[in-house]
Amino acid sequence: MKRYLKKHFWYGFLIPAVSLTAVISTSCDNTNKKYSQWGLDASNPYQFKLGKLMFQLPSEKFNVYIPKIQAVDNEEKYVQIEKELKSEIKRHEMQNYKQEQIAQLQSLNNLNQSEIDEFQKEIVEAYSYSAIDKAIAKAEYLNKSKEVRYANMPEKRTYIDNLEVKPSDKDFKFWADPSFTKFIDMNKLSYLDMPNKVQMIAPFNNNHPKTSLMYQLTVYSFADGNNDGIGDFIGLKENLDYFEKLGVDALYLSPVFPASSYHGYDVIDYTDIAPELGGMEAFDQFLILAHQKGIRVILDVPFNHTSYEHPWFQEALKGNEKYQSYYNFYNVYSDTKLNAEQRDEPWLKSMYTHIDQKVPLASKAWTGYFWAGMPDLNLNNDLVKDEINAVHEFWAKKGIDGFRYDAFYHIFDNYNPNKHGENGSSTNKTTSAFVSWRKAANKGLEARTNSNITSSTDDFFMFGEWWGSVYDANKYFKFLNIKSLGSVIDGHNYKTKEYNTSTGELVKSVYLTPNEEKSVINNLNSYHAEWMPFLDNHDIERWINEVKWKITHSNVTNKPSVLTQDEIDAYNYALTSLLSRGGLPILYDGNELYMQGGPKSGEGNGDYNIRESFNWEDPSKVVYFFEKKSGDLISKRASFGNPSIEKMIADPNSGFNLVSKLAQIRQNYPAAREQKVEYITEPSLLFDNLTPDKEKMITVRDNQDGTYLVYFYGYKPTGNLDNLTLKNNYQIQKELINKNIVTNSNVFNNKTSGFIGVFVISTK
Repeated sequence: MKRYLKKHFWYGFLIPAVSLTAVISTSCDNTNKKYSQWGLDASNPYQFKLGKLMFQLPSEKFNVYIPKIQAVDNEEKYVQIEKELKSEIKRHEMQNYKQEQIAQLQSLNNLNQSEIDEFQKEIVEAYSYSAIDKAIAKAEYLNKSKEVRYANMPEKRTYIDNLEVKPSDKDFKFWADPSFTKFIDMNKLSYLDMPNKVQMIAPFNNNHPKTSLMYQLTVYSFADGNNDGIGDFIGLKENLDYFEKLGVDALYLSPVFPASSYHGYDVIDYTDIAPELGGMEAFDQFLILAHQKGIRVILDVPFNHTSYEHPWFQEALKGNEKYQSYYNFYNVYSDTKLNAEQRDEPWLKSMYTHIDQKVPLASKAWTGYFWAGMPDLNLNNDLVKDEINAVHEFWAKKGIDGFRYDAFYHIFDNYNPNKHGENGSSTNKTTSAFVSWRKAANKGLEARTNSNITSSTDDFFMFGEWWGSVYDANKYFKFLNIKSLGSVIDGHNYKTKEYNTSTGELVKSVYLTPNEEKSVINNLNSYHAEWMPFLDNHDIERWINEVKWKITHSNVTNKPSVLTQDEIDAYNYALTSLLSRGGLPILYDGNELYMQGGPKSGEGNGDYNIRESFNWEDPSKVVYFFEKKSGDLISKRASFGNPSIEKMIADPNSGFNLVSKLAQIRQNYPAAREQKVEYITEPSLLFDNLTPDKEKMITVRDNQDGTYLVYFYGYKPTGNLDNLTLKNNYQIQKELINKNIVTNSNVFNNKTSGFIGVFVISTK
């Protein structure tokens, strides 16, 4: 027995070993006693094994299983009862585990009672340990996320001046400088009463001749009117004759509301004007003068999202459930993020200058398609719908002629399960919203009519941002056969094509065949929608820079650059083709000035390049400012290499005066501006020796009086006119524009590779 004996030492004292036989004997006695206490025989192998399992259960379960165990007298019954007991033991163990986790849940002191109840229900109903663990992990994560956190100290931003173009003698201010905060109503939580408070102003001069030429303008980059370096409505009003001379009859203004960023797409207040732009008083004075000159004013509105600084969102971040329902807020339970999920981070809040940095960060997440600083609105919420309706009525009643809707196709996206958008390919929610908005805006226009204040229309002009074919936008133009969205811009059918000539030259094209144009016009006319082709806008590379990359192989930079003659010819080609067509073509920030900006992507890239400030010679008008939170600089960039605006206006051969002449033709000839297929004519009707390449340099319009407008436009890669000859029964009646085209009787040739011409052709 020596091998069963061992000596035990405790703190250096020798302890006598205990007899293992004695221990076993005592244990057996206790076991027999326990089994006999419950009517089981420990010497029965079936009862011994099953009893051992039963004793793992609470004693209140014994009376259920003792009769079953006592009745076991064969292997089959044993297996059956063993299975039952093991299953019961698992249930009991899981129940104990649930109770332990519920106790742990109760100790999480940052959760409210409804959250605890929700997690407890999840634990109670769980069928697996993993489900229990998942529930408690979510609860612990949420509890931790609700710990009080604050924003970081604002990051020290570096502002790098561009001294080559920086004007002197200005009292420079940043966009979103804290000094502007006092001019923004950071407590405006409703717009519902704003239509009742608005003053109806700016009667529209409907007698002014029309050109159907729209101009997209970033007000902040056009002209400084109060010497702070930021373009504003003071500068725009003082220089409105610029657009009048150019021939523009519609100004589409990129967002002008109080906003966190210079670009304006993160709105703080939808019924006011950014103080950086001069505020509402300066805007009103501009609007009055624009309408006197017969210029419609369109505002760009982003209703897909607001700013992080919007009062609604600030209330939501504080936990106000009403305003959380204005967005798409939800709890988060792990570091893994859903698509477009955004969270309140210390670095995020510290970027902003108009809000209280001492308010704790929020624990909930929200959807933000673009980024955390642009939280998505919940347009399923009737309260939000009413607010947006009021915004429409307010601006229409004041005198605004229309809205351009930014990213409207994202409003009812389904990219996050917490954002309840359209089902499948349906557009009913989106089109229904536009019907409601149109009704609200037209109510504002009706109020003007009832007060004998003229408007440009009795049907608010509504068009949307668009990147695909206009045919694909048809689904947004009607809701239950009621007019919805009015139109979309079109860059797909007009300027995205490239082709190779018969000589193999690559052409960056701005062209549609007559049949293509008729198809687009017929489609849009069936919905009473405007065709809105464009060359550039605030979101894309400048067309001229695409030419420099692909055609002339010039360096594209944001440093002052001088365009080559071939590049100027390309710009003239594009502008002439664009303005030779009916509908509502759109110019953008300085197309008529051959503005280049610089690359959106490439050397010195950035959005600020394609939004550069206008190249005024007068230093008082020059725009130069930084955005406070990003450090972006809006200033002259590549276009500083061009002649100044003042020189362009004085030069009869400039792009400015080319556009002005083309606009004058649109004003004088309905066939040049109106969106009717009967005006669109095949060049082959007039010319004998056409080739496919030559057809792409010509637009023909039938004036319906026996005369035709013929536009010629070409640059180096398009090729030459090569003795293009009118048919014998036609003759040149009048020369409206001629740059580098030689006519001899009925024959047309170009003197240089770049040429522009507009002629009136008549029958003999």
